[in-house]
Amino acid sequence: MRVRLIGFGAGCLVLLLLVLIDFSRPRELVFDFYQRLLPRQVETSPALVVEIDEISLAEIGPWPWPRSYLAGLTRRLAEAGALAIGFDMIFPEADRYGPARLAELYEEQDPELAARLRDLRDPDEDFRDAISRAPVVLSRAGIAASEQGIAVDPDDLLILAEFSAENPKTVPEFAGVAGNIDRLDGAAAGLAAINGPPDPDGVIRRLPMVVRIGNQLTPALSVELLRVATRTDVISLAGVNSALRAITIADRTVPTEADGGIRPHFSLPYKLRAVSAADVLLGRVPEGLFERKIVIVGLASIGLEDVVATPVISKTYGSDLHAQAIETILAGSWLNRPHDMARIEIVIAMALAALAILVLPAMRASRAVMCFGGMAVLTAGASYAAFAFWRLLIDPVVPLAGGGIPTLVCLAVVLVETDRHRRRLRHSLAEARVWAARIDGELAAAKEIQLGMLPGAEMLAGFPGRVDVQAILEPARGVGGDLYDAFMLDDRRLYFMVGDVTGKGVPASLFMALAKALSKSVVLRDGGDLGSVVMTANEEISRENTAEFFVTALLGILDIETGALDLCNAGHENPLVVGADGSLRTIAMDGGPPLCAFEGFPYPVEPLVLAPGETLVIITDGVTEARAPGGALFGHENLLDCLSRAARRKIIEALVTAVRGFEAGAEATDDLTVLTVCYRGDAANGP
Repeated sequence: MRVRLIGFGAGCLVLLLLVLIDFSRPRELVFDFYQRLLPRQVETSPALVVEIDEISLAEIGPWPWPRSYLAGLTRRLAEAGALAIGFDMIFPEADRYGPARLAELYEEQDPELAARLRDLRDPDEDFRDAISRAPVVLSRAGIAASEQGIAVDPDDLLILAEFSAENPKTVPEFAGVAGNIDRLDGAAAGLAAINGPPDPDGVIRRLPMVVRIGNQLTPALSVELLRVATRTDVISLAGVNSALRAITIADRTVPTEADGGIRPHFSLPYKLRAVSAADVLLGRVPEGLFERKIVIVGLASIGLEDVVATPVISKTYGSDLHAQAIETILAGSWLNRPHDMARIEIVIAMALAALAILVLPAMRASRAVMCFGGMAVLTAGASYAAFAFWRLLIDPVVPLAGGGIPTLVCLAVVLVETDRHRRRLRHSLAEARVWAARIDGELAAAKEIQLGMLPGAEMLAGFPGRVDVQAILEPARGVGGDLYDAFMLDDRRLYFMVGDVTGKGVPASLFMALAKALSKSVVLRDGGDLGSVVMTANEEISRENTAEFFVTALLGILDIETGALDLCNAGHENPLVVGADGSLRTIAMDGGPPLCAFEGFPYPVEPLVLAPGETLVIITDGVTEARAPGGALFGHENLLDCLSRAARRKIIEALVTAVRGFEAGAEATDDLTVLTVCYRGDAANGP
């Protein structure tokens, strides 16, 4: 919940930033990158550029040329079949090479020569005449109020194109104009604006279709050339709320952005689009080159060129941009950025943010990172695919910023929470290990105490030589519920006992200690009759048995002088006897129920005589019920087989080895206890 609240706060902050911060710069850089990857391919161009280049200046003469040269250029282009001819330059003053100008130079030196010069034809008139006989569009440049220029009265501004709608308020606006001399403007078929505001970094990304000069609409050069080429009088404008949305020339409708501009899909330099003016004037162009073409005459020489930058190239000429605008309009290859796209991008950003806030907190950190990476790749890929297939400009920056920042915040919080959770787990694990170590230590101590309660090897070795007693107890866990005991009641009677408490672990071990202590107490107090001992022990152990345990037990008293043996079986495994010759027999006993099962049960005493050299073997079910990894039980047959092959003094070692080998490393399922009593008879003549 905390992650989602933090993510929601980050999303609200990002939404505010998206509204307040201008993301146009990174957005345009992304769109520039797309155009550099996929520039528009040009096979043929409907517009050609006649360049006044260095070759032209070298062969024709330095700029500015006499207007008679430009008149000759105009006539040649018109005769070659050009649909429209546009001059991407301004003629703001009379020809400096005109006869009237020259006459002023010779007025005092040679008045007669000056008079003859005044009688010559004015080149501006020649140029005007050429313009009036051809479909020529002349240019003008808008000047901002802060710049020096010619203030213009709207009533005095000559506009040849007609517009079908009121002035849109969002197009570029200029307070003044730099134009041509009146006689040239009056002869032209069209008048157009050749400038528009570039982006702050100086790159031309949009070309205006219409500008306002002195509150009068003026078409851009590309639009006016298309109007003149198609013999159209009216340019139709479509807008919403005083914002231009589309412009129509003849049968061609072009959607525009709010400022009246279009985004051409720029191409790399196309050599066949440009022709040297010298080649045109000197007749070196192929026949039919300009047939039904729109021609733009521009400057392209060092010191004269109108150098601009586009997203695909850092240096090109303004006349080339006008030609590309015409190609874009006629081919319908403009880039589309719908007017509502900015709002849509913010909605996408908020949707991604909401998705991140809802989904990421439920994910693991690694999967959340993958999800964020996939979202970023998908967003960027969708934006590029829209450009590549549909020329649609969708900004990936706003969705990535709007959706990515809350995602990163959520991811950071998830990572912090995950780290905090891991630290808590490590702390808990450390505490658990300390606790486990403490428990292990306590169990080890309990095991040591438990085993210390049993007769050890030294005590068993201290019995009279007529008898040899050995025993082992291996708990399945740290402590267990098996027990054994052996001690001399007097000089000739040996008491022994093997028991098994139901259950395992600490509870069974505690009850085992109680059963052993009470049994020993009873036999020391009333050691005359074994049956009476077992009955009394049953009553006393049952009295303390609040947990309702049961104890199977085999008790015996051996007369070490005669080998006479009294046995009492309380629900325990039957003992076995291994003869001096290795023979083996099981002592079948009637016995009775386990201790604590029934109070007052009269347990029968069953006598037996051990011959010298015979060994009584008593086990718990931890031997016969030991399990192999596959689940098989050790069983009685394996017990008999092991005893038949074991040496008499190594019975316990052989049994333990056989059982552990059968388990093959698996965890023991029950406590294992073995006690052997070997009657040796006369110690001096014992086996």
